[in-house]
Amino acid sequence: MVGWLLSARYPFFLAVRLLCLRFLLAGVFTFWIRRFLAAGVIVPAFRLKHREFWRFEFCETRLTNVFEGTFSNGLKGREGVRVFITGASGTLGSYICREMLGAGHDVTAYSRTSGTMERVNWVLGDAENCEDLARSAQGHDVIIHLAAIPGPGRASPERLIATNLLTTTSVLESAVRSRISTVVFASSGAALGFTFHNRPIAPQYLPVDEHHPCELHDSYGLSKLLGEITCKSYTDAFGLKTICLRINNAWYVDRAGAESAVQFGWARGLTVEQLWERRYSKMVEDSSDHWPVPGPVSPRKNLWAVIDARDVAIAFRLAAESSIAGHQVFNLNGSDTCSLIPTPQLLARYFPEVPLRARLDNFDSLVSHRKAGQMLGFHPVHSWRRSDFAKWIAKRSAVNSNRDLDR
Repeated sequence: MVGWLLSARYPFFLAVRLLCLRFLLAGVFTFWIRRFLAAGVIVPAFRLKHREFWRFEFCETRLTNVFEGTFSNGLKGREGVRVFITGASGTLGSYICREMLGAGHDVTAYSRTSGTMERVNWVLGDAENCEDLARSAQGHDVIIHLAAIPGPGRASPERLIATNLLTTTSVLESAVRSRISTVVFASSGAALGFTFHNRPIAPQYLPVDEHHPCELHDSYGLSKLLGEITCKSYTDAFGLKTICLRINNAWYVDRAGAESAVQFGWARGLTVEQLWERRYSKMVEDSSDHWPVPGPVSPRKNLWAVIDARDVAIAFRLAAESSIAGHQVFNLNGSDTCSLIPTPQLLARYFPEVPLRARLDNFDSLVSHRKAGQMLGFHPVHSWRRSDFAKWIAKRSAVNSNRDLDR
């Protein structure tokens, strides 16, 4: 190579050859940097204004991963990802399974109860049993962890925390034992502390982002925050990539998806109309001071956050396909609120003294998903205002209006 460069007789050709060498070295440098990032050897250290600084972490396990490719799945093409989903028979599971299958990925569903979705490999098992889980998960690229007690009031506080934290630890340990590169954890917006607070609290700023302090009053939100901390611990210790998605009030507002969702989990036994009437209509109207637990959350407590379950599924697919390294937490919510009142009026009425870090107009969400957009490419494409649920509300209102006219 050096002889070839020195043999150039004219400055122009020498410059061209030097430029070729520059691109060759840049390609080699980029290749190894990507491997170090994927293994967690290079991790974010701190941010200063708009620049992010990185640090080198020496860890024998992670350096081995760089050269042997133990956690190298994040570097290969993301078509045909082998996805292992715990709690797949829950209300969200059907949405995520369909999204993964539609993208051409292979899906194994691990759950206490079997489902009927075609092209899904159903495995019966308990996520608390690490040995069985690790054995079943072998040969997969990504674990999506949905299995959990889905909210307060569905178990005693001590059992809820113990179960949710034990299953998360079991999943992470299984990923390490089975040499699986990525765990996507279904966290919750409740980890911030607003959703189920016992005394009134106000955001320190709006819109709320992932850096906002967590002020927890309930066992469910605490179990999700502890799950996020446990994920980071496994990333730091083993170089495992962990992505925590804070789901903010997922709604099943497409009729086809809702009909599937009410067959499983906490919604089992409800009709689609009962689901929409008892939960979503109540939250949209926001005319009640009675919000029992378990049940629909108070819109005001939850900062009127909402997300279409179809967008949740898209976000999980993007996380499973992502090549980002290390540990990350993302807010997951739609671009608009669940309120019929424009956001500026909500702010003036309930949070007049809370400082704004970004302009909020129309029905803009008070919770930011900007980070997920920047790092995962996640941009919500659905809104409950343009859904089967919205059409049902309009039809019901028209029927009620006709009845009033007939009286």
